[in-house]
Amino acid sequence: MTTLQKPLRAAVLGCGRMGLQTLPKVRSTLPSCWLPLSHAEAVDSHPGLELVALCDPFPAPRANAVTKYPDVPVYSDPVRMLSEVGPDVVCIATRTPERPFLINLCLEYGVRRFHLEKPLCRSSSELNDLSSQLLNYNAHCTFGALRRYLPPYLFALKLLNSGRIGCLKEVHAALGFARLCWTQIHSIDLIAAFLAPALITEVRAVAEPSSFSVDGFLIDGDPIVRCATFHTSEGPQGLISAAGGCDLMLHGDSGLLTVLNDGKQLLSRHSPSPEDPYYSIQKFLDIPEASHLGTAAALDRLVNTNPEIATMDTKAMLQAQTLLLACAQSILEDGRPVDPTNLHPSLSISGRSGELFA
Repeated sequence: MTTLQKPLRAAVLGCGRMGLQTLPKVRSTLPSCWLPLSHAEAVDSHPGLELVALCDPFPAPRANAVTKYPDVPVYSDPVRMLSEVGPDVVCIATRTPERPFLINLCLEYGVRRFHLEKPLCRSSSELNDLSSQLLNYNAHCTFGALRRYLPPYLFALKLLNSGRIGCLKEVHAALGFARLCWTQIHSIDLIAAFLAPALITEVRAVAEPSSFSVDGFLIDGDPIVRCATFHTSEGPQGLISAAGGCDLMLHGDSGLLTVLNDGKQLLSRHSPSPEDPYYSIQKFLDIPEASHLGTAAALDRLVNTNPEIATMDTKAMLQAQTLLLACAQSILEDGRPVDPTNLHPSLSISGRSGELFA
């Protein structure tokens, strides 16, 4: 890896709760591995980054930004910000509808490093355009589905790859009876991360009918997912259920690893012998410390990078978005299997919950 001597200059587009500062209630609830959560706080905490600009079109968020960061220029116009500041890194924490335009705008102004909130976009046509642009420009993108960057999940992946629970059979994400764009994108990204390098060839999803409406290939709403499955040609499968607890379960053929309560603990279970079907031996494992946590852990990959990491991170983000849209198409088609490489060209999802968009 290349360690930069001079801090990268970072700007944040969108000064709401994810862009500017974490709500006290959220801060007090989350496990410590999630903090700092907001983009600006994460940039400010990383020695390899310098917060040089904040931008929001609305007066109230701009006023909050001036109060919290009085020495940082605050803009209402992203074009003016990009032309005057010329940031190396841009964090985009707007609502989803604005993201594709802002990403393309930043690319035009020479930005090649991004941290992007989730979901990335709302349609297969937007995804195709963004995929082409980001890969053609060799952009390095990290994603707001943060768990894949956090120590408990990274350590669980390391243990899985070491053979601790044998061959992986299933990845089960239990984030509750939750909405697709708002929450289950986290589950989708985790499942993709732990199933890799197995290729997901089929997606099925079913949602609560009252949580969305359909007009052709448009889903208006943010469907509450009852169940989703991810099938691979190599064997291991992924499952999103409506179970709660915010746990991730990795089922192997000789044991089970569970990341509990959004990363608070990591539990290992296995049987005393190959002939015993019960995982009666269990142990809570110490999670290694890390230099950067929360959103700063994702940003650290942008600071300390190489072309291989950049391509891997960007493709992982694009895969998660592709799988989200595959879930949406399966929901629209009453749970029928969908090939994620063959999305309908008119497929779109508003991601609207009430008057708010994911």
